Amino acid sequence: MSRYTKRRFQLGDVWLSQRSGSPAYYRTWIDKQNRRTHRASLGTSDYDEAKERLTAWFIAHQRPEQAEPAEVPLASVLSAYYENHGQHIRTEERIRLAIRYWLEFFGDISVGDLSSIPLQEGFHQWLRARGQVNTTINRNLSVGRAAINRSWKRGEIKNCPHIAMLEKGSADPKGRTLEPSEIRKMTEGATSTHLVDFIYWMLGTAARPEAITDMTWEQVDFENNIIQLNPLGRKQNKKHRPTVKLPPALKERYWNNGDYPKTGPVISYHGKEVSTIRTAWRRTRAKVKLDMQVNPYSLRHTAARWMRKEGVPAWDVSAQLGHSSREFSMTERYAPYSPDHMKKSVAALDKLLRQIDTNGSDEKPTSTANFDAEMGDYVI
Repeated sequence: MSRYTKRRFQLGDVWLSQRSGSPAYYRTWIDKQNRRTHRASLGTSDYDEAKERLTAWFIAHQRPEQAEPAEVPLASVLSAYYENHGQHIRTEERIRLAIRYWLEFFGDISVGDLSSIPLQEGFHQWLRARGQVNTTINRNLSVGRAAINRSWKRGEIKNCPHIAMLEKGSADPKGRTLEPSEIRKMTEGATSTHLVDFIYWMLGTAARPEAITDMTWEQVDFENNIIQLNPLGRKQNKKHRPTVKLPPALKERYWNNGDYPKTGPVISYHGKEVSTIRTAWRRTRAKVKLDMQVNPYSLRHTAARWMRKEGVPAWDVSAQLGHSSREFSMTERYAPYSPDHMKKSVAALDKLLRQIDTNGSDEKPTSTANFDAEMGDYVI
């Protein structure tokens, strides 16, 4: 009986294997000259991490060849795109994950094989079975399409197949809203403290995930209870990052009587900046048994829904979320210093944060009317 398990994940001529009785994963391949099997340890016993490491190795060691599309391995085109472009841009992790999806589904097919529409539709269904909605599927499709177009423009393939995209649909959310009890499951079951910090700052600001992972302590003004979500030097774009009020619950949690880091990233792991919390989120979500529609954007949607539920005017919710308008942009520079600025939205978000810290069953609603009295000198 073989000492190694059967192939579970394969890319081209290499695959994952394990020795019987050992949790470690190996990169495995057959030497075509002597027909002997070779193995190299990937240094992990985690299946998902092993797949990522094998994918990274595969991407780094493949090169495309100029030929007819039917003669060019799709994996070579994808790897060249990542090595020469994808790994050098901000969305590197998303591109790497998308390429892993492409490689896992299509394996060692050629670029020419993608002319089959049924094959492409099978890929769509495979991604959808993993909980992806059309918008997410299109993002993953666009990575493969960009890789193939790049190969064609560089003269590496004579022509490229059409990659069909899906209709976005108006109902495709980036993540479903959550109940306080579900958020509490995430914080209590978190595999690392940086994920807990991320959850609290997301709920307290209703910001986009990237605004929180980018945030530094210099952007948090504990004296004036203000958070400048747009860092100094960053030009505003269509994903507007507003200046918002600091909820008292966040101040109580992080100010620590002034003994807090004055510089560096707010969300850090072992003192280092965290560019994404995807891995910690995925592991914690699986641990507490929540569905695939629960993603980091769920926190932003939950905060928005909570504010409306608490009676916060639509104008204030829009301002909190960074839905820019000409009128708001003209007053945003000084408005945060006003005692009444976003008063209702910060009260609602503060209440949400306190719900997460309790069992939520016996807590009485905190009205905006008595918010000032309960917060003491919080209001400037």
